[in-house]
Amino acid sequence: MLHELFWGTKSISAHTYYSNASQLISSSTKPSDLPYYILRGPLSSFLISSHTQKDRSTQPPAATEKPSSTKTMQIRHLTSILATLNPFSPLSKTPRLFLSLLPPTARSSGLKITTNILPQNSDRPNALTVTFKDKKEMKWEFRDVQKEEGDKAEKVSIADVLAEVERHGRVLGRKEDLGG
Repeated sequence: MLHELFWGTKSISAHTYYSNASQLISSSTKPSDLPYYILRGPLSSFLISSHTQKDRSTQPPAATEKPSSTKTMQIRHLTSILATLNPFSPLSKTPRLFLSLLPPTARSSGLKITTNILPQNSDRPNALTVTFKDKKEMKWEFRDVQKEEGDKAEKVSIADVLAEVERHGRVLGRKEDLGG
């Protein structure tokens, strides 16, 4: 049984719609070339997406396209990471982002990662401790600080933490290159 589709004053069967749509989509180069009833039809998203997926699989990637990769951190000079965070607190954003930037092979390459999850009503601050191969430790505490007179509290972002970790990693890399 064929269903009929009504578009304004035009009535076509589903079989005709599908076959016409497939032919028109495969022959057209851009969606604006397609008739209105195909772009707004019930199978339009399926037809157009299946057509574009076929095209992507048969065409080689363009030379200007970069491979889709997320940014990962260089962990060659790190020995351990300790993250203490309350997942319900907005102040835990920086430690969570730091942990998300670690490569998937971090634990297997010898990096010791410890994560302490605090309860929702905890008063302990969110913290991040990074230890390097030269035994240097960098510690950050992320707490809600109320500014008092003379107290300058600054917000530490993920960019600041990464900059410090990468800076010390580059120093260790230079020492390693010069020493051996």
